[in-house]
Amino acid sequence: MERNIEIAVIPVAGKGTRSYPITKVISKTMFPIVNKPVVHYLLEELISANIKEVILVLNKSQKDIIKYLKKTPDLISKIKIHYIYQQIPRGIGDALLRCKKIIKQRDFCLLLGDDLICCDNVCYGIKNLIEEYIVRNTSILGVKEIQVEETNKYGIVDVVENKVLRVVEKPKVNPPSNKALIGRYIFKNTFYDYLSKVVLDNENEIKITDAINLMSSKENIYIKELNDIRFDIGNIVDYILANIKYLNIDDKKEIKKKLHYFM
Repeated sequence: MERNIEIAVIPVAGKGTRSYPITKVISKTMFPIVNKPVVHYLLEELISANIKEVILVLNKSQKDIIKYLKKTPDLISKIKIHYIYQQIPRGIGDALLRCKKIIKQRDFCLLLGDDLICCDNVCYGIKNLIEEYIVRNTSILGVKEIQVEETNKYGIVDVVENKVLRVVEKPKVNPPSNKALIGRYIFKNTFYDYLSKVVLDNENEIKITDAINLMSSKENIYIKELNDIRFDIGNIVDYILANIKYLNIDDKKEIKKKLHYFM
């Protein structure tokens, strides 16, 4: 029987402080990219990869997400959605621990709600990771090469022949590589064994990078480089560029006509 991934987690319960003040009234994953919110694109990415179930980790004020999805039956008819609540934001690790009862013994994928991975206006990132997982039968981390001067903004992977040695969180000096984590992961279920050993850090969060480092000392983890365009929705420039990217051809032509306003 062929290995496959059928369940995903998307944690979006954070307060979105980088995007204040608008995130006081609208969830960041509900920011529109042209005429659809970010969460819509994330679910389309999962559906294109034949994912059957997704767990959305929310805080209890994020009724806008649930309301939107209830009014989008053509989308949610293609994937089963579970809602889990994380009222106190204690990091992605804490969000994943809350999903354990639903995931059970299955391997799973993780998508961060801040990141859109775009290829020809279609989100394909997780599908590429699943293909690598099927071949290797290991946990897979999606990465992208970045400029060295930007490595202090990302989790940076130390690798040898695509095998993960460790992850260094936002290194200020001497980054181990220029390969950055970009919000797409596949984890073997044994990841929970390591995640359960991680304690709250000085930011009161359970970091998945700590669990990855524990796991990499015992099990193989590999990277998969994604050469597609990545947009960080919490970054205002990336957000604007994502909207331009997803415009149709005629609208892009209209923008080119009006670029002189910015010159």
